[in-house]
Amino acid sequence: MYDDLVKRLRADADYMDNNGIMLFAAAPFYRECADAIEELQQTAKHYKGCSDDWYREACDYKAMLPRWIPVTERLPEDGSDVLAYLKYEVGGRIAAANYDKGMWQDCVMGGLYRTEEGVVTHWMPIPQPPKEENK
Repeated sequence: MYDDLVKRLRADADYMDNNGIMLFAAAPFYRECADAIEELQQTAKHYKGCSDDWYREACDYKAMLPRWIPVTERLPEDGSDVLAYLKYEVGGRIAAANYDKGMWQDCVMGGLYRTEEGVVTHWMPIPQPPKEENK
């Protein structure tokens, strides 16, 4: 669309110049418009490329962030300490839990929960602790 507009502006400017038409100095104005459109197209292409890179980087970063994983999607490896979301009839809570051989054990309260009972609905890896600064 814009390429056609640029061609038309340049063709009209050339026609005016070649035929001695001095219509309010329209030919130079048409050329300036065509130049501006081409410059805007180049700028848009540049920023589209940048935004594509930024979008890919944001997606890569998001993929690295911990997320709640439904137990229907997959379970943690046996012996893993994770955060687990325990769903009750009224509300739910997050617990530090150990998963081993189909059993979830609450690391703080000591309770046991079976996955097939539907109590644990989601889990996520425990994030790394903060690194201590060397002083």
